[in-house]
Amino acid sequence: MKKLICIGLLLCAPLSFADDNKGAQKRKERFEKAKQMATSNIDKRISALQETKSCISSASDKESLKKCRESARSKAKAMREENKAKREEMKAKWKEMKKKRKEARKNKES
Repeated sequence: MKKLICIGLLLCAPLSFADDNKGAQKRKERFEKAKQMATSNIDKRISALQETKSCISSASDKESLKKCRESARSKAKAMREENKAKREEMKAKWKEMKKKRKEARKNKES
């Protein structure tokens, strides 16, 4: 009986290592995508700040300075809303993937 269990474990072990490697690859891809998105967001913020700085530098009176600040606020708000929409999309995608995995496990058990 022990030999049968050992043989079964030896046959299944390479499959589990292959799945772990595949999972590690997916995690790495998701990490790279997250890193790329973070860098992109930082670049957008830097660009908006540079535009605001340029606008403030060229402001000649209090009203133009006020317009620069309002413009900066509206740009920042738009970026926050865009990022929030992306986060919600990713959350929905993760929930869907989690649901599929749960269903797959449930089907395996039955």
